[in-house]
Amino acid sequence: MRSKLYNLPEYKCKNAHPVLFRVIVNEKYTRIDFGYQTTDHYFRGGWVDIDPNTYLQMGANKPKLKMTHADNIPVGPDKHYFERTTDRKYFSLFFEPILKGIAKFDLIERLPVSKTLFNFYNVKLAPELAIELLEE
Repeated sequence: MRSKLYNLPEYKCKNAHPVLFRVIVNEKYTRIDFGYQTTDHYFRGGWVDIDPNTYLQMGANKPKLKMTHADNIPVGPDKHYFERTTDRKYFSLFFEPILKGIAKFDLIERLPVSKTLFNFYNVKLAPELAIELLEE
């Protein structure tokens, strides 16, 4: 199976940051790319990290897919502290591969839901919009 790229998939999220840019799915992993823009709500933009127990959930009767690693974002308890309220950070989260035929999933950093957690619901992978990538 070649990698499939889904740009700007639809999703629901209580937090305006980060923005989910794209999902790449293949038989080895699921990669989700994000962009984070700091705000003036926190001194110098605050900090960012990702919980080590972040997972993908594809439905009540499906297994949770564990995050295997993260690129360009610290895994908690480590944190990245911003220097300015205008800083940006782009990062990727890698998970076990999504089961074939799955068109929707939730990304859960931690529960219960709060405005500071990166929880994304009903991330839709529209097959008709998928771009097939050359092998990496």
